[in-house]
Amino acid sequence: MISGAYVAAVIALTVLWNHIPVLTLLAAVVPTAVVLGILRYIQKDYVTFALLLEMFWVGLIGAIPIAFIEAGIAWLTIRHFEDNREVGAMFAVATLNAFLIAAFIEELFKYVCIIRVVKEPREENCWFRYPSKPYGTILCGCAAALGFATIENILYVWADLALQTAVLRAVLAVPGHCAGGVIIAVGICEKTFYNEDTNIFWILLPSVLFHGFYDWFLMASAIGYLDSQETGDALALAGLVCAMLTDIALFLYMFRRLNILEETEQRFAAGGDPEDSKPIFE
Repeated sequence: MISGAYVAAVIALTVLWNHIPVLTLLAAVVPTAVVLGILRYIQKDYVTFALLLEMFWVGLIGAIPIAFIEAGIAWLTIRHFEDNREVGAMFAVATLNAFLIAAFIEELFKYVCIIRVVKEPREENCWFRYPSKPYGTILCGCAAALGFATIENILYVWADLALQTAVLRAVLAVPGHCAGGVIIAVGICEKTFYNEDTNIFWILLPSVLFHGFYDWFLMASAIGYLDSQETGDALALAGLVCAMLTDIALFLYMFRRLNILEETEQRFAAGGDPEDSKPIFE
């Protein structure tokens, strides 16, 4: 209902105003409305919608200083190599920006957001809030990642006011951020509720790698586009295709992790040791 109403509003404004910049900025938050609508529909009694909205706002507001930090580090890195136009050096900068600056910082931020809702023997306060059931942690992870993706999406679309940018990011970037948040939440649930022998490194690694390769393919294709007038278009298309394939692999991996988690819960329900396991899907 929420997403349908928002899409209808965007169409109405387009017809009335016929103003591409306004349409583009509105389109930047359409995927947010869609995902929030999905979360509202599937939340059931796993988590309150108020907590999902809280996680969304934590992710959105926290993304603002993260964006400034990333921009500052990226500016220093690019400035250091600005006189070196060798392709190898430019690819090295792309790798640093994709995996360390963008992927690691952003996925670590999601981890910090999600870990706050993990059930631990402590009283709730303004920072620690718990979903009513463990599976709600996964939904909270998606909501926090959606908040981060929303502000990032607005900033990217605002930069060039291109409708194609809004459409591509709605299809690729926003779902990719949400999937990364879900994978991190699954790892946290495995460690907390099933005593898996894991740590923050292994919890973050899959999301960081998928995120890093996604960004790297796009950055590398942009470098190739600028470096060669003859093959630039082909390289840009190849980078986009590789980024799309990375997103597909990310979602396949996410669903596999969710299936494994559900199988673990079923084994517990069939007679697992309650000292070693706690149900996720109640």
